[in-house]
Amino acid sequence: KHDIVFLGQLDNGLGFYRFAYKGSRKQYVGVMAQEAVRVMPHAVTRDEQGYLRVRYEQLGLKFQTYDQWIASGGQLPKTIGH
Repeated sequence: KHDIVFLGQLDNGLGFYRFAYKGSRKQYVGVMAQEAVRVMPHAVTRDEQGYLRVRYEQLGLKFQTYDQWIASGGQLPKTIGH
């Protein structure tokens, strides 16, 4: 990821960020897997290339682009348990 911008802290303690994936300029919102694995390890997996991947549904979050998030009101989402 690159161009990471902190947007706020979720109720489960995770940071919520705007970011782009390496090799892309498209912006998304979400959490950092390195943080999520400490709070809810069952919500993070490792792919074939060794990258950590967040299972957003396990956090009660919707993975979306930054534009989608802004269009829906740009509010910090609620999460489920820790």
